[in-house]
Amino acid sequence: APQVASGKDQAKGQVDDQAEAAPNTAAVPEKPVTALPGNKPGATPKGPDAKGAAPKPADPAAVEAPIRAESAALDTQMSAAQITPEQLQKSNEPSFTAALEAKTQAQTESAAALPAYRAKEQAGIGAAQGQAASLTAGGIGALGAQRTTLFGQVDGLQRTGTGENEDARAKIGAVINGIYEQTRSEVEGILTALDSQVDQAFSAGA
Repeated sequence: APQVASGKDQAKGQVDDQAEAAPNTAAVPEKPVTALPGNKPGATPKGPDAKGAAPKPADPAAVEAPIRAESAALDTQMSAAQITPEQLQKSNEPSFTAALEAKTQAQTESAAALPAYRAKEQAGIGAAQGQAASLTAGGIGALGAQRTTLFGQVDGLQRTGTGENEDARAKIGAVINGIYEQTRSEVEGILTALDSQVDQAFSAGA
């Protein structure tokens, strides 16, 4: 009987060892996992110089020259008629003195019109520059906000894709482990049956 037991153990010992051994996880290398770096949208860029979008001051030739030419034309007309302001002043004629006053007033108003025009022009240019700067800043800010939103959506999609990948890997692992456990169970069943047969064979031989 001792010889039978010893021979039986030697015959099936290696098979039992293999059947009871844990699965060799080293055969399947671990997947290196690297955390996904966050997508950085970066700082909102500075807007361009909006002053260039505002209108430019009118050219002096287009504004000052006509006013000065009109004022000089009045003097030219009097010179051509050989009439001086002193003659009109001393003429004691109401129509002559009225004409002299009208001429003087027209030249005074022409001289004052230019500074008034330039002041109004500068105010309009300043308002246009402010409006252009406001519109530019608002547009750049909206683009920056949209960029940040889109980068956040990309981060979310990447995390979702990573999670789905890990879930699929876990499911595959579970299937493989189930196959392993089923195979081991079947092997153990076969070994149990063989154990009985081997025992009978050794007993009969002994």
